[in-house]
Amino acid sequence: TKGGIHMWKRFVAIGDSFTEGIGDEVEGIVLKSWVDHFVQLCVHDIEYANFAKRGLVTKEIRSQQLEKALTFKPDLVSLIAGANDVLKGRWNHQAYKNDMEFMIDKLSKTEADIVIANLPDFTVRLPFASEKKQVIKEQLLEVNDVIC
Repeated sequence: TKGGIHMWKRFVAIGDSFTEGIGDEVEGIVLKSWVDHFVQLCVHDIEYANFAKRGLVTKEIRSQQLEKALTFKPDLVSLIAGANDVLKGRWNHQAYKNDMEFMIDKLSKTEADIVIANLPDFTVRLPFASEKKQVIKEQLLEVNDVIC
């Protein structure tokens, strides 16, 4: 801590395309992950790794990124997952809950600060049929219930 501000030294991000930095391009704005923007805004140097990869469901994030994140020995971790579980039609509430709880438990044992976030309502932007929109909305509520 310096002047009341926590000084993280090692930050790791795991997740899917949201964290990787994939999205709609805007003319004149470089497409970067929110992770890159966060690190750029830090008042001190911070070593970081962004292991997030587009298209992964939560069990793949667990199997492909968790150990890498732990090996990095972070004092700050971001874990945002679940979008592809819902959007790819693979939603399984219990499997998602188990994977998230497992990862959060493992990460919390490192004593790192952990950032998790609710998922937005994708149906606002993406063109789905009404029935599909309702199913996705319900599943997103289940995702966010696990996060809370």
